[in-house]
Amino acid sequence: MTCNHCNTEYPGDVTVCPKCSQPLEYGSTPSIRDAESFAPGAESFAPANEAISSQFDLSVTVAVSGSASIRSRLRPRTVLEIIGESFSLYSRHWKLFAAVVLCITSPVLLFELLDPSLTGGQMLGGSHPHMPGVDFLLFMLLAMAVFFLNLFALTRAISEIYLGRNVSAAEVIRPNNRFWGFLGAMCLSTLAIFGVYFVGFFVLFAVLIGFAAASHGMHGPSSFTAIFGVMFLMIAVILVLMLFTVVGVMLAGPAAAVEGKGAVAAIERSLKLQRGFLWKGVGLTILCGLGYSILQSIILSPYYVIVFGAMMQTMAHPNVPVIIPFSERILGMILACVASATAVPLFLIPIVLYYYDLRIRKEAFDLQMLSEQLGYGVETPAYRASGAIQ
Repeated sequence: MTCNHCNTEYPGDVTVCPKCSQPLEYGSTPSIRDAESFAPGAESFAPANEAISSQFDLSVTVAVSGSASIRSRLRPRTVLEIIGESFSLYSRHWKLFAAVVLCITSPVLLFELLDPSLTGGQMLGGSHPHMPGVDFLLFMLLAMAVFFLNLFALTRAISEIYLGRNVSAAEVIRPNNRFWGFLGAMCLSTLAIFGVYFVGFFVLFAVLIGFAAASHGMHGPSSFTAIFGVMFLMIAVILVLMLFTVVGVMLAGPAAAVEGKGAVAAIERSLKLQRGFLWKGVGLTILCGLGYSILQSIILSPYYVIVFGAMMQTMAHPNVPVIIPFSERILGMILACVASATAVPLFLIPIVLYYYDLRIRKEAFDLQMLSEQLGYGVETPAYRASGAIQ
């Protein structure tokens, strides 16, 4: 056979040109040497040609079908296409996501249900309200670690499904060495986001004090208008900085879970992947954040009504403690499990798909997967430079 792209001869049992790595196409030219290899000692060329044609058709069918399958799944997408594909992926595999979330988060929720004094959730108000202690802090650290383990397992599950692999809940729940890099990346990302928050409001407080001191001699509504104007402007700046911080680190989790990056390397990888696609990340972050907040609020709204009613009773009778009944706390636990099994995966799937979208655009990840499926480990220069080859 002779490749139509680079005119290189190759044996008839390959499906990708070894020189240019292009999939074989119909119309590639068979060579005399291939005819002899297919039908050694044949008296006429016709039987050999038939053998070549039959095997070539089979090879091209496999190559084209594999290419179409991968290219239809692994291709660059817009923000709306990522959102649409996320809903489609969740609808096909919601049982897996629910099993992962429930296996990880249910023990913590059950522990909180059986011993609600850890969070003071069973009692509101009273002359001696429950004050959080060391047990509360330890429980919150445990809950945060479980939450990050949940994100890690879901990231692995989403990645495997998106790449067309079969995976079970037990396989993705089982932690491995990459979890520690993921945990470190999540902790650093959280510290960066809240660091911007606290530093921003500290600066806001200092600016307001300085502005109030400068306008001490001013009276009337103009002074209050100026103060509130400066305050709202500073709050807007802080929110924008927090948004861009979230966007900058949003791919650190997938980079750690999929590529095995360390904490710092994962954040650097996130920033590097998003160069040139900042506004796409901003739009996706806003849509995911709003969707997550709205969906979680809708699911937990019955329990919010119960807590709001208890708070109203506490305000009416501040010295009388209001105890939330056990049955209502069970309802809250069930709703929390439902919210975790729906809102969290639907929030995380677009982020993982966005991560692969950028790798496809910048590193030809789809071609790498195609070459691996067809049996050729062709490493592109972008992959070698990125260190993404496993």
